[in-house]
Amino acid sequence: MPKAVIIGATSGIGWALAAELSRRGWELGVSGRRQQRLQRLQAGLSTRVLAKPMDVRRTPQAVRILQQLIRGLGGMDLLVICAAISHRKATWRQEEDILATNVKGFAALARAGFEYFYQHGRGHLAGISSISGLRGRAENIAYSATKAFVSNYLQGLRQKAAR
Repeated sequence: MPKAVIIGATSGIGWALAAELSRRGWELGVSGRRQQRLQRLQAGLSTRVLAKPMDVRRTPQAVRILQQLIRGLGGMDLLVICAAISHRKATWRQEEDILATNVKGFAALARAGFEYFYQHGRGHLAGISSISGLRGRAENIAYSATKAFVSNYLQGLRQKAAR
């Protein structure tokens, strides 16, 4: 049975992807900041699901939780990083949170996932970017910049894997 870990599964694309993969028979490790939503997600899925709360801004702890999910599943074939935040017309403080989540948290987890797949000689790493990453947007400057980072970071990892 294939196994996936989805970071940021408590809403949006992460939630929908967890439901679809479960429907297709995948075992899942899911994480997100909102524990009650994680519990609801876990209860609504039909396959084995391990759920652990995670705040990707706390990168050492987030990487440890990812490793716990992988061990709990007995391996991982797919890692999807959906965790991201956005605020329209953000204050500097909100932009700091966007950067910590969408850049630092993303990179720490993508790198940890890449290293796992590299050691095992196989696997798929997916990150959710956005069309907003192609151009800056006046009402959402930091979010657009972070999504450009996600796309470029993944391109770099793809090149590294090809070598």
